[in-house]
This record gives sequence, C-alpha cells and structure tokens, in this order.
Amino acid sequence: MKRIFSIGNNSHSVGSVFFTWQKGSASYLVTTGLDSFVNVYDRHGEKVDQVNLPGYCNGVAWDSEGDLLGIITDRSPSVVLWDANTHHVQQVDTGVRDVLSLILWAKTSAPLLAVGTTKGNLLIYNHRTARKLPIYGKHTKKIISGAWSDNNLLALVGEDRVLTVSNEVGDNVAINTLKGEGVSVQFAFMKLDDRPQNTHQNCVSLILNKKQLFLLNLSDSENPIQLTFQERYGFIVDYQWFGDGMILIGFTSGIFIVVSTYYKEIGQELSQFKAHKEPLTTFICDLMDLNDIQSVLTIDDEPAIEWMEWSDDGQLLAMVSPSGTIHVYLSKLTILGDSFGTRLAFLSSLLEVTVFNVQEDLSDSVIILRIDVEPSLVAVGPYHAAVAMNNRVWFYNLTGSESTELLREREYVGIVKCLKLNGDYAAALFTNGTIHLHLIENELNSNDYESRDLKSFPDGAGSSVGNGKVTTLCLTNDFLIFATDLGSIEFFMLEDWVMVGVYRHTTGIKMISANVSGIRVAIIDDRNDAFIYNSVTDVMTQLSHNDFPPNAKTILWESWPLDKGVFIACDPKFVYVFIHIRDTIEGPTVEYVGKMKIPSGQYPLLLYNGVVVCQTQSGKTSNFVLSTHDFGDKMTDKTRLKTELLRDILKLRRFQDSWKICEYLNDSEAWDSFGKAAINDMDIELATRIYRHVQNSGFVNALEKLKLIEERNLLAGHLANSSNRYDLAQTLFLSSSQPLEALEMRQNLLQWSEALTLAKRLAPNQIPIISREYAVQLEFTGDYTSALDNYEKGLIGDEDLSTTSLSEDDLKSHNELCKAGIARNAIRCGNTRRGIEFVSQLSHNKVLVEECATILDSMKLYSDAALLYEKSGNYERAANLYMK
Repeated sequence: MKRIFSIGNNSHSVGSVFFTWQKGSASYLVTTGLDSFVNVYDRHGEKVDQVNLPGYCNGVAWDSEGDLLGIITDRSPSVVLWDANTHHVQQVDTGVRDVLSLILWAKTSAPLLAVGTTKGNLLIYNHRTARKLPIYGKHTKKIISGAWSDNNLLALVGEDRVLTVSNEVGDNVAINTLKGEGVSVQFAFMKLDDRPQNTHQNCVSLILNKKQLFLLNLSDSENPIQLTFQERYGFIVDYQWFGDGMILIGFTSGIFIVVSTYYKEIGQELSQFKAHKEPLTTFICDLMDLNDIQSVLTIDDEPAIEWMEWSDDGQLLAMVSPSGTIHVYLSKLTILGDSFGTRLAFLSSLLEVTVFNVQEDLSDSVIILRIDVEPSLVAVGPYHAAVAMNNRVWFYNLTGSESTELLREREYVGIVKCLKLNGDYAAALFTNGTIHLHLIENELNSNDYESRDLKSFPDGAGSSVGNGKVTTLCLTNDFLIFATDLGSIEFFMLEDWVMVGVYRHTTGIKMISANVSGIRVAIIDDRNDAFIYNSVTDVMTQLSHNDFPPNAKTILWESWPLDKGVFIACDPKFVYVFIHIRDTIEGPTVEYVGKMKIPSGQYPLLLYNGVVVCQTQSGKTSNFVLSTHDFGDKMTDKTRLKTELLRDILKLRRFQDSWKICEYLNDSEAWDSFGKAAINDMDIELATRIYRHVQNSGFVNALEKLKLIEERNLLAGHLANSSNRYDLAQTLFLSSSQPLEALEMRQNLLQWSEALTLAKRLAPNQIPIISREYAVQLEFTGDYTSALDNYEKGLIGDEDLSTTSLSEDDLKSHNELCKAGIARNAIRCGNTRRGIEFVSQLSHNKVLVEECATILDSMKLYSDAALLYEKSGNYERAANLYMK
C-alpha cells in the first residue's frame, strides 16, 4: 500500500476525529471532531468545503447514492444536508426539541432519512416529498444504534435495552427486550431451510454486552438466538456478514472466527485465525479470500490506530490515530493502461501515469507524467501519451527535455469511450458510436495537414457504417481500423486520407485488435466467435471454439518482430497462445499453441518475445514468461527437449532454433517432425535442406522437382500428397489448373473407387480401365457382385472405340481380362450359363478354363466342372467328376 496523503491533527480541535467516505464514487472524505465544523476533502487530500455547525457534530451519514450528506449536532433540532454536487447547505427542521443522537439514510433509492433522539423519539423524513413523520416514544431512552434493511425496514437499539424493528412509516414489526447493552446493529439474510426463498434481509444482528452475538429472525421474532464464545477470545470488536450466511467476528485478543448461520449448523465455528499479537481495536477486510494475507501495513509514525474505513470502490483506505491524524492509503488502482509497439503506459497512482519502453533500459526509458485529474482512459503512442476523463483529453509529449509538460488539452462533443494514438494522430471513440480522428499536434503548415485536423466517422463518404454504431477501433501507423454493431470492419488509410477496404461480417463486432502493421486483425463478434482477418488477402479465418476462451477480455499481438503471427487471448484466469500462419498447405490457419494460468492480480498489457508485461492494482508492472516460450527447464532434459520444447518451437515457427535442437538431439523422429512442419508451411527450400541433411535423397529429388511449380494450389496438392493427406491433396488438385493430378494420385494409391468417381468428371475415356482395376480389387476382397458389375463396365464395345486411347493389342488384352473376370464372377454369383458362355469365348485361355472349372467344382456343379476340366486338358480330374 502507498500513503497518498495525511490530514494533520490540527484540522479539528484536540481530541478524537471521525471520518467517512462518500458512498459510491468516494470522491469526498468527510471529517469532523470536537469542534463545530465538518471538513470535506477530495480524494487527493485537498479541502474543497467546510460546513459550519451550530454545535458539536453528533453524527454524519451519506445517502445511498452519495449525493447528500446528513449532519446532526448536539445544539440544534435541525438536520444539515450538504449537497455533494452543488456544495450547497440546506437545513431540515425535525420538529422535535430533543438532542439528536442518530442519523441513518435508507439503503435503497428511496431518500428516507431516520433521525433518533436522546429521549427515544424518531423522525422519518422523505427528502423527495419533504414529508416528515415523527414517532414519539419509539424508545424510552437515547437511541444509540440502528440500520436500514434492503426493503426499508428500520432496526433501532436504545439505552433502554430494547430492539425495535419498524417499517418505513414507523409501525413496529418486532420488539425485543435485550439482556444487556446492544450495539452495531446490522441486517442480513439468513437461510432458514433448503427451500427456495427470496433474498431480502430477514435477520437483525447486534453485539450484546460486547461478548455475545444476538440474531433475530424476523419470521420468528419471539425466539432470538444468542451466540456465546470462548472467554479467551476476549470482547467482540466488530463483525461482518459475508457469503451465504457466514459471519466473520473479530475479538480483542486478535483472534478472528467464522461462524455459520445456516439452520443446520448455526453457531458452528468454521475457521479460526489469529491476525494480531496486540489487542485488536478495529478491523476491515476483503472477504473474498480470508486465507490470503495480501499485505501487512505498519504505521511507523503512529503509536496506535483507532479505526479504519475503506472507500466503496476498495481503492482507498483511511485510518485515524488517537491524536486525530488521518492517513489515507492507496490499496489498489483502477486498471488503466495501453501499449503501442514496445511502449506502454499505465496508471501508477491516482494522479500519475508511468510510460516506458520494454526494448530499452528501464532506468533510461521511464517517464512519469503528473496529471491533474483521475483519468478514465490512458492511451500511448510512439511519441505521445494521453489521459481522458468524460469528454476531455490531455495530451503529453514523450520526446525532448520537457517530456512531462502538458502538450495540449482537447474537449470533444461526446464522452470518450476509447482513445488510441499513433505517431501523428489520435482517434477518439465516443459513447454514441462515432469517431473523431485528428492530428495530435496541428502546428504543421502543410495544406495537406490543415485539412486533416478533424475527420468524423461515419461521415457518409466511403463508409458503409450506415445507421450502425462504431463499437471498437484500432490505430496503427498506417490505418484507422474500426468495426460496427452491424458487422462491418473498415480500413481508413491515413497517408491517402481515404477509405481503402471494407469487410462485412455476418454479425456485430464487439472487439478488434490489430498487429503493429494493421495487416492482421483479431476479431470477436457478438456471438463470441473469434476470427483473424488478413486485410491483404481479404481472408477471414475462424478460431476453434475448443481452443479460444468464450469470455476473452484482451487480445495482444506479439511486438517482437520475429514472431509476427503470435498473439494471446486473455480471460480473467488464463492466457491462451495462438499463431496465425498466412499460408500453409491448407491455406491461412490459426494454430493453438498452449495456455497457462495468469498470476493472481496481474492484468496483461503487452507481449514481447514471449514475456507478458502486466499491470497490477498496486500501480506497478510485473512480468511472466509464457510456458510455451519458457525454455529453461526443458533444455536440460532430452526427453522434454524433444517432446515439449521442439513441439512448441515448431508451432511458433522458430525454425532456426528448431534446426539447432534437431542437430543437438540427432534424432530421426525430431528431424522428421521438423521436415513435416516445413512442408506444411510450403517452405520447399527449408524442407529440401532438412531432408538433404538426413540423406533422404528420394525425397530431396521429389522436392527439387516441385520447386519448378509456380501455381500455389498445384504445389500445395503435391505437398499434401507427399504428407499422406490425400483428401486435402485431391481438393487442391481439383482447384488447380491440372485436376487430372488428383485422378493420377488415386490410381497410384490403388484407390479405385475414388479414382472412378473422379474419372466420371475428368476423364470418361479412362472409366473402362479403372473399372477393370477396381473389379480386380473387389474380386480379391470377395465382393463378387460388385466385381462382376465393374468388369461389365470395363468392356469396350465397338461403339466406344472412338473414345478409347488404347492400341489394338492393348484393347484386345483389356477386353479379354474383362471377359475372364465376367466368367469367373458370373459363375460365383450363380449365373453359370453366362459364365460358361464367356469361358467358351476364351477357350484358348486354358488357365481361365481350369480356374472356372475349379470354381464350379467347389460349388458341387460336377458335370459343368468336368466339362471345363476336360477342355482345359485336366482329364484325370474330369474323369473323376464324370464318375460321380
């Protein structure tokens, strides 16, 4: 934590000081003490107003919106209202003549104010209608503590030791007599059983006699619960409800316990820890993780701390010492940052922006900008930085000796939603969905630049936005790129000052992120689908739903020039690494490389050479190396070097490093993986070098021949074929100028069914030959019916002679093979007459005749078998069959 300011004990007269933060925005810190003043400070310790009171302050309270501050004193029956927007003071007469002792604003938007008195009377005031509702005798003695519920019930405790619960008009809902002094009244929700219930606060709790916790269930107000704790814990200092009916209780011994109010385990201690050795006086906590001590803060210049209070946003922690000195610490900052190339800027304190370049030495490149307002946006370019708040932007120069001086201030017509800078221009996206593009420094005398001081989008000239609204933008050195809720992605070229490209997506775009050149643009649309758009080739590549996070918050491109296609997508817990390859065998692809968990409390801002630079809520930066780029531990283990490191380096396309690793491993599998990666990326030169190194001369010769091919799809088809990706190769061949390569490939692979399908489209004259080859394959596998059909299709009749390219001898041989196949398979299929008829036509083929006789013999058609055995010259077998 960082102390940002202190308020001395001379701000009020000697004695205790009370303070409270404004609700919601915490723009103001209000203090009061043993004098007749209430001081109002801003978040930076500057006094902005002082309210004079007629007496000592007895209480202050903010309304639920943080617009009105109510103040009561010991010498006036009026309530003082201070307006945070106008700083005007108004007095509301309560109408009672008692000393006011308690002031409470309702938690809801209804502007109800409850005021209690020392005599036990109550006033409920509606600030909107100015209606005052006095309830006399609500208590018999001074009202000392109370709370509103989320449904406008009011619980009060008085010195008469009575707890009352009333509705917004003062009617009693419950009354309970307490067995001691009650303080710290709170409302909470207690789960009574397992049935679904509304979540309105149904329980009143308070500290009783400093030792017990009193719980009153409003649906059973006659049977309150009192939780008693071990004596060694000491007195109860304070307590806080959290989670699903859990209570954190702190004791003077420094011990904290967590108890449950769930009906099955009410009062059980779920956990216990000791946070302090010294007696505890006050505590506040972040209840997200009670097991994690984030920091220990020692106040060296104070003997003790009386009490503390967080601002509602959790950014500021204020504490007061017994002497009345208030110290305010910055516990966490709003995450505001931006990067351009290797330069980044981030909010490092409430009124401070730090800028540095990750390529340069940190001590030389750090620039601290002192700013005058807490910004809502931070932007950085190569020579400038800017901060924005509402419709105003302050530009700072990052070059020269006066780098911390304000360059200029600009006021826009709308609230700035997003701001981007490059070397010369700034682009501001407003909440109404329009963009203003203008020069950062408009001191150039060129007429060309004078006309470029301001351009708005959409402007109706060259833009296709139409009635759509701009949702997101990027600004590179050459382009303004923006997207709309109608799905258009538009490229405006800064040099020519003209729109040069529009891509129309099917649905609205909610996020884009461009690389430094603007050629690659990562896109997330309204359906949470992710794409990479290449503005040069006009190709959109979708990322796999299995790899890309559905709730990505940030996309960062690698700013190291050698990893051009690498980018990361970050969700709240993990960072996912991808690479976009502009050309592979399959075309442009996006490959998933890996993922790792983001260290707690870090928010990625820039990626450089595998190192993610993050912003933290403490206003500093931290780095972590992506697991896909962390080579240290893997270098010493050969197994991990081969299985993990080489795999990741190949995915990242770091081929120079891959070569060194393969040389070190001297492993054939490693070289083979390397060669396949080069072929996949269509890098013929590298693949040839790899296979020449491993002395695979056959593959080298094949690759050398492919170097002569200039057509992209034809080359990719041959490479896919060499990688055994035959379906892809066929698709590529068919889309090339030589589609017959696909048919030839299928024939070489003996994939006759696919070849036959292709031949019907590409080469009908080859159908008979392919049908015959396919039939041979089918006959071998036992599919005789299909084989017979294909043998019949393979026959070339006289009417087909004009279409065949076979010579007369080849034609005669082809038809004889088809007829022989018909003979064999007709017999097998039961058509013996037809089969014998074809055998008779080929009686000179003794081998066929005996083969058909054997088939008939196996089918126990002995007479036909004997006849064919006789014709084949196998008289002995024929005689044996004739004798049966």
